[in-house]
Amino acid sequence: MVCSPIHSVVSLLPPVTAFLFILAKQIIGIRDGWGNTPLMVLLMRDGTWGIVGLVGEYGFVTLTSNLEPRMNRSMDRQPAHRNYHR
Repeated sequence: MVCSPIHSVVSLLPPVTAFLFILAKQIIGIRDGWGNTPLMVLLMRDGTWGIVGLVGEYGFVTLTSNLEPRMNRSMDRQPAHRNYHR
């Protein structure tokens, strides 16, 4: 099955959006003086690794699935009813 790149982008939107919200919150926190608390550091460290892993995985799957040779469309279709009368 060939995966289109748009499916990978759409499936990455929720985790990337959550990561961007956490990043924005830490930038605001650093500016206000509480952004280097252990919880925020933990969220940023783990969130960064999570995003890198997801983007890498989806990128790899998208690139490798698009390298598969495309089959002839006539071979994909199966007859709805097979009649084996002799």
